[in-house]
Amino acid sequence: MYDINFLKKKIVPESRKKVVTAIVALTALTLGLSLLSIGTFSLADLRTTSVYAAEIITLREHMESQYPGIPSEDELQTIIGRTQPHLRDIGKIVDARTPFTPIWERVALAVHDGVWLTHVSISDTRGHEDEMKGKSRGFKGIMIEGVALAGGGPEGDQAVGAFVENLKNDEELQSIVTGVESMGTGLKQVGGTSVLGFEVTCPF
Repeated sequence: MYDINFLKKKIVPESRKKVVTAIVALTALTLGLSLLSIGTFSLADLRTTSVYAAEIITLREHMESQYPGIPSEDELQTIIGRTQPHLRDIGKIVDARTPFTPIWERVALAVHDGVWLTHVSISDTRGHEDEMKGKSRGFKGIMIEGVALAGGGPEGDQAVGAFVENLKNDEELQSIVTGVESMGTGLKQVGGTSVLGFEVTCPF
């Protein structure tokens, strides 16, 4: 049996028309199910949002009853807004700080055989203005104290000299400090062993 398709002016079998109709119906059904799924998920999201909103309101009421005078959300936003300039100032200070961790690592790697460090500190005299009034600006940099085996000859001086050279040749450390200065503090006896005390300063 045949049917006339007036759009293309052709005669086509009725079976083909049924196939096309079935495909169109299936497509429409798929589209309908997709729209239904989207609607279901949207309703679920709205329901979840309303549940969370109710929980937040309940929690806020509980907090207000437990802590009278607690600031509202608008008041908190105002407080946060007032702190933003201070946070920017803190950020500038953090960006300008001297990174200390790499300093400890570079000093440790520079230690030569026969050298022991007894004290390492970083001095930064950028204190409060009231602390600095009437005082000369003090030392700012790395201060290192230690000892080296002295023996009966120049072993101690050589070990300290090698340590100082390692500090001077460390490119990463030299990008932070402006120099390396060393001075001896004399011979000492530690547990019956002769050692040479020394101090090294690396100003910023």
